[in-house]
Amino acid sequence: FFGSSSFDYCVYAASLGYVDLCVAAYSITDKRAAVTTFFETSDDPIYLITFTDSGDSTSWSSFTEEFGKIFAPFTGAAWAMIVLLSLPLLGLLMMYHEYGSPGSAYP
Repeated sequence: FFGSSSFDYCVYAASLGYVDLCVAAYSITDKRAAVTTFFETSDDPIYLITFTDSGDSTSWSSFTEEFGKIFAPFTGAAWAMIVLLSLPLLGLLMMYHEYGSPGSAYP
């Protein structure tokens, strides 16, 4: 037992047999790794795979065509609602919530 953090308490309780394992989002440091083993369940890297044609895939027209696919999941009306209604409303809510708070960027 070497500290007063929740990690230290949990490892100490596990070593005494009070608990079987500790489940939490602990950061793995050298000191902690020397005391116990970790089983990581959230290590799921994201792989982005793209395919290109054998032709001239670096032209400006192919770039704009591929860039436009980013906006394809929503219709034009949905994007208009997001940009003209949702984002300004969220901005106003943020300003209302943060206005006058200590450390706020708003006066």
